[in-house]
Amino acid sequence: MTTPRELPEPFERGVAALLRGDLPPGLHRLPSSGAGPDGASPAATARAMAEEAGWWVLPFSAPDGDGGRGGTGGGEGPGRTKELLIEEFATTFRFPAGTGRNWDALADLLTDLAWLPPARGRLMLAAGWSEWCARDPDAPGIAESILEEAVEYWSGRAVPFAVLLG
Repeated sequence: MTTPRELPEPFERGVAALLRGDLPPGLHRLPSSGAGPDGASPAATARAMAEEAGWWVLPFSAPDGDGGRGGTGGGEGPGRTKELLIEEFATTFRFPAGTGRNWDALADLLTDLAWLPPARGRLMLAAGWSEWCARDPDAPGIAESILEEAVEYWSGRAVPFAVLLG
């Protein structure tokens, strides 16, 4: 599993550096606690800052009681977590209809994103990522590797992609 990097402290300064391009995009750790100057959570603070800077924010949901957004049951376990996790990527990133729902397709789609609106950058904000990891560390670990590759791909392009994992 990839270990997300810590943003420089204070958190708001680290996010600002990331959004300006002074800090390279990557997988970064979203603090689990603390509040911004207005009392907002780190996730809410990062979202507001990114939107103000013209970035497209992609809020990635934590698993619900069934393990994913709108899940219908079907048992638990690693295969189910993988399925629900990939489906959450599809929902968050608005994958086009008919696209694959497997690791290879996820890697391909995260290096395309042509269907998303124009933006100065794209920020995946996953405040509940640790909840996915608690369900099954293998599937989120694979997803983190794919995200790292996507961040690297976008780092050499006009629209950067960064990830904040909680």
